[in-house]
Amino acid sequence: CSHGGDEGTNKDEIDEDLYSRQLYVLGHQAMKAMAQSNVLIVGLNGLGVEIAKNVILAGVKSVGLLDDKPASIRDLGSQFYLTPDDAASGKPRAAASAPQLQELNRYVRVHLETGELTPEMIQSKSYSVVVCVDVPLAKQIELNAWARQNGVRFIAADIRGVMGSCFVILGINLSCMILMVNSHSMAFLHPLKCKKIKPKPLSP
Repeated sequence: CSHGGDEGTNKDEIDEDLYSRQLYVLGHQAMKAMAQSNVLIVGLNGLGVEIAKNVILAGVKSVGLLDDKPASIRDLGSQFYLTPDDAASGKPRAAASAPQLQELNRYVRVHLETGELTPEMIQSKSYSVVVCVDVPLAKQIELNAWARQNGVRFIAADIRGVMGSCFVILGINLSCMILMVNSHSMAFLHPLKCKKIKPKPLSP
């Protein structure tokens, strides 16, 4: 399922009016590289939808949303695109959020993914970045090992009350773990040896 995206836009051109502040900080080369990125966001709770919003506004090529979990009353406290009607009907969180997220940026194609997260799905859609939110730790570990071996950037983020965490793999030799407590953050960089990692395939 796809929601819009400006198919008539020249991918080599950047809307300088829309992205003026980012261009000032990042430059044209970085913005063009970002505009070719396909990002998969797994988990559309309050944190996940905030990440999706910021990624779409940043101007990537496309954003896939994967979250078949039914919306609930509890979600309404932090997920700003869900409504009481969504919670009452149990509409999947990704499907309920996709139309509003697409409205943020017409240059970014926002589409839905359904079913289980697998390497085959990631590869078939050419995702270059996978962001996992509200995903079980065992699944994060499996996916992280596979992504590192296959050149896919992997990010796992979560939040529990006043505490949050973010694990980032930017390549096979570097990872970063960020712990946040009351807006104070601590970052830890760890060199990783790819040859020591024995990835396990994700369960079908």
